[in-house]
Amino acid sequence: MGSLAAFGARKSVLSVAAALIAGLAINAVVLARDAGRHSRAQPSAIQVLDGNIVSFRLKGVGGADLAVQSLRSGQGPSTVWITLVASGLPRRGIDYQAIGGDCLGIHPRTLAVSSGMPDPRTGILTLNLNNMPASDTELIWVKVADVSGVELGAVRGQFFAPNSGVAIAPGQSVCP
Repeated sequence: MGSLAAFGARKSVLSVAAALIAGLAINAVVLARDAGRHSRAQPSAIQVLDGNIVSFRLKGVGGADLAVQSLRSGQGPSTVWITLVASGLPRRGIDYQAIGGDCLGIHPRTLAVSSGMPDPRTGILTLNLNNMPASDTELIWVKVADVSGVELGAVRGQFFAPNSGVAIAPGQSVCP
């Protein structure tokens, strides 16, 4: 019975992640369209170049999924947008933080930070790491912690390649 509940919760988190990916794409198109109304220049189309879902576990709680997208406006450089969706966290009183970045050799470089609280009704935490200036072929990482600094887990990889996410235990370096 427990595995059936876990499957249902997992399916729910994946559904939320898929909806967030679709929502990001729709928002990007609406923003580009609205920007075009206020300028004389032709608006640049937002292209979704690639996307993937990467899953990993968080210490002492449920799992997390990353909805990862590579976007480009017009002919400009691509950017990486990541949405973290996590379940099983305490619903009240604790803020969480997602930090995303890349590696300069063996040293982590932070590119985006987001914080928030789980929805008190559903217990689902959603955090966006927007506009990370990383290539879709780079090794990137995401770390999750509570705001007091207690690390809950991390993952790194070339997130657009299938099964490329490598879970990182709390306290371990995000860069190899």
